[in-house]
Amino acid sequence: MKAIEKATAIFLSFESFFCKHFKRKLTYVIGGVFICPLIINLSLEKLVSGLTDAIPTFSPLNSILAEASSSESSFFDFIRLPQLFIPFCILGGIGALILVLNYFLKPPAYRIIHYSMDNSGLAPIDPDIQKKYHIFPLEINLSPFLMSPTLSEANACRAISAQTKLLDQWKKLYKPGIPVYYTGIAHTPFIFLAGYTVSDRIAKVMALHKSINSEFFKKLNDGTQITSNKDPYVKDELLDFSSQEGQDKNQDQLLVTFETSFEIKDQDIECFKSKTDRVLRFSFKSPALLERDSIDTVLLQSHWCLFFWENLLQYRQDLQINTVHLVISSSSDLTFLLGQGYKNTYVPEIIVYHYCRNATPPYPWGLRIGSDVSYVSNS
Repeated sequence: MKAIEKATAIFLSFESFFCKHFKRKLTYVIGGVFICPLIINLSLEKLVSGLTDAIPTFSPLNSILAEASSSESSFFDFIRLPQLFIPFCILGGIGALILVLNYFLKPPAYRIIHYSMDNSGLAPIDPDIQKKYHIFPLEINLSPFLMSPTLSEANACRAISAQTKLLDQWKKLYKPGIPVYYTGIAHTPFIFLAGYTVSDRIAKVMALHKSINSEFFKKLNDGTQITSNKDPYVKDELLDFSSQEGQDKNQDQLLVTFETSFEIKDQDIECFKSKTDRVLRFSFKSPALLERDSIDTVLLQSHWCLFFWENLLQYRQDLQINTVHLVISSSSDLTFLLGQGYKNTYVPEIIVYHYCRNATPPYPWGLRIGSDVSYVSNS
């Protein structure tokens, strides 16, 4: 296994270096220049003669070559010296190798393929990206651990260990500057955890989005401006859980909801009433904008992530919050990018929960994420 990893790292380094320093059009010219002396040395006359016999249209080449050979210049005589045959063979071989590498090699890129359910629904990556890059896949399959109807703590811990181990091994192989694409359909806490895990090594990952009507995971449009109606909106609320009247709340804990896809209903978050009655809601001002493809540009992705962490940090500082209970209703790509923005050195302890519509409670478990990652039951 180590030998394969080492060979992969060497190939990636070579491919990345070649594609970075050898521009495609210029490299074709260089390769051609290296091969030309060998062609002339072998016998330009025979080559031209064969070409004109096969294609009569090129017959004027014979007279051009004869005129060049009979001129006072000794260039043709010099370049066809037998002593130069071996050096020209070496140069020609180098030129041919450059042309072959230039044709087959593409800049390398990584694709993180992340799933915790049946992978048959995991779409391929955008063909335009596949044409541009040589894609190296990193598959994180958590379905053996998380597909059971009732998730046990032991299986959740095995999934945490498997995912962290794969990402840590990959980070050791990663070469700075190589693009990384994230594509995933997995449990929300594990998507957030994946973003957090890679953030200490890789500052920027392009999280691809699969829209409802698309066959592929694609990069969103960059976007030049954000329409005011899609601006993130934050609202601080005290929820009225009547069954808990008169009971002291944990003042250092906070429930945070983040919704861009579907509405997070009050009855679903009642399961957090024993922890806190204070909730910080991140959403659109208008609930009508909630849908799976609502975040439709890279600019909007970045804006929402930045807004979320800036406001959460300020809120934590003002109220001395130590634990954040986070529930997310958003796309996989935005959830991953939120995870990348989490820094446990200055953000409070955060527990990201999994939503299950038919479960009691609707958020039955979560992952405590920070310097240590652990399973948390919400039953």
